[in-house]
Amino acid sequence: MKKAWLALVASFIFPGVGHFYLGRIKKGILLIAIYIISLLLTGFLVGYIPLIIVWIYSMIDSYKLVPIVNRDYNSNFVKNVRGEYQ
Repeated sequence: MKKAWLALVASFIFPGVGHFYLGRIKKGILLIAIYIISLLLTGFLVGYIPLIIVWIYSMIDSYKLVPIVNRDYNSNFVKNVRGEYQ
């Protein structure tokens, strides 16, 4: 069972890391890439707004994904126990 507060804190520290914690690797890589590009663009004063948007989005999305990830995990676990999942 994943913890919502841990996903939120991980995304607060660095956007995309919370998604790695939840097993959403592709989304985590995408958020990290967008964040780094925005970080590089801050030198041109263009990247500040996307930087903040990606940071906030990453925190909110990882927090909201926790129940979905936990439900999927529990569903697959029950299927494995019953021998229904392959």
